[in-house]
Amino acid sequence: MTKAEAKKMIMDEFMATYDQWLIDRYELSDHDYGWKYGWVKSEKLLTLKDNLSAVTMFQKYIFDAGRNMPHWEKAGYESRAIWELYCDGFLSYRQNKWDGTYFISQKTAKLIYKEMRKEEQL
Repeated sequence: MTKAEAKKMIMDEFMATYDQWLIDRYELSDHDYGWKYGWVKSEKLLTLKDNLSAVTMFQKYIFDAGRNMPHWEKAGYESRAIWELYCDGFLSYRQNKWDGTYFISQKTAKLIYKEMRKEEQL
């Protein structure tokens, strides 16, 4: 797997999860939404539009792709590609005691959103 393939897979996964979350906000009951996302529905959540504000909220509270290297590998990514994406600044890194996670920052989430929505419009 190349770095470009891994990047595309991460972008696709992020946007697919984001788009499903946009739908689930309205379609799931409060109980089911809380069970799936670990978060309570609120008026602010229900009034969000599909824009950068929604993406940053989604990245912060729902999905930042934070995984340690074994979890990235279990999800089908090669460790070298994840490392290269980190070196390029596409992924960020956070050290938690003995383990570290590679994740999507809000800056990267916004870039993914802009790029993927632009592709959809073409």
